[in-house]
Amino acid sequence: HHIEDSCIGAIVVFKLFVPRGDQEAQFELAATRYLLRMAWGALEGREMNTKEAVHDIFQEAHGRSSALPLADGEASPYGVEPTIDLVGLRRAVRGAGNQHVIRHAFSQLADENGRVRFNAFAAGVQNNPDLEAALVPLRVFKGVCSAGGGTMQLSIVEASGSDDVQLFSIPTGNKVPASTGAFSKPVTDEEIAGWQEHVRHKIVEHQLPHDESPRGRTKGFF
Repeated sequence: HHIEDSCIGAIVVFKLFVPRGDQEAQFELAATRYLLRMAWGALEGREMNTKEAVHDIFQEAHGRSSALPLADGEASPYGVEPTIDLVGLRRAVRGAGNQHVIRHAFSQLADENGRVRFNAFAAGVQNNPDLEAALVPLRVFKGVCSAGGGTMQLSIVEASGSDDVQLFSIPTGNKVPASTGAFSKPVTDEEIAGWQEHVRHKIVEHQLPHDESPRGRTKGFF
């Protein structure tokens, strides 16, 4: 649709764009990542996500499969507090947020030998909002759960910070109970329980991923 805007003295063109399902998932994912990164410091209950992200980053850089301590003062499974060199730590956060913030903070956390202690790293991330925002959101973010009138979608990122996404969809949206007459007025507890069971059945029927492992791809921040 063409509209002549008298304020700017030009023709403004509006074009209708309806993305495919996979495109919509990519756009939604990118927008959610941006909002999450911008608002991370204001999220309630983010401390556990931050702690887990610190643990994962350090463990990846350290190259150890055993659990690392999660809090200052906890005993290390290695007998001494683990350390990592700056090169390995930077390698583990490639593709994260603001690299200038990361490089500056890491250099301050390193000792004279260019190594970073685990507890110093954990405290450095938790006490530096800019560093936390640069490292944690993309590390813990696993995807987007969304629902419309006719369908529900689950988008899962393939890897931390990756643009590759798997899209799952089930034909059950929030208008279905009303359009099918499944809910009366007022809605009863039995009807709500029946709707919950219907959604569970559809999730199984359409083979949405289900992973019980602690680091599974359906475990994390959605």
